[in-house]
Amino acid sequence: MTTLAAPVRDQSGRAVAGVSLAMHSGRRPTVAARRDLLPHLPAAARIEADPRITDPAPDAPLGSATHR
Repeated sequence: MTTLAAPVRDQSGRAVAGVSLAMHSGRRPTVAARRDLLPHLPAAARIEADPRITDPAPDAPLGSATHR
């Protein structure tokens, strides 16, 4: 398995999630996977720029429909 990953950070720089790309290592050599897949990880930066995704969820009781 070849996996590449990048953190998704909130506005304070704290890692709040991650983005990863994975594939069977027999399908493509690691060097080629890095070359082909690594350029797609900047999508994490677009996620970071959206506070609707990275801002903390409002307090909600566990198990409620609004709990994240």
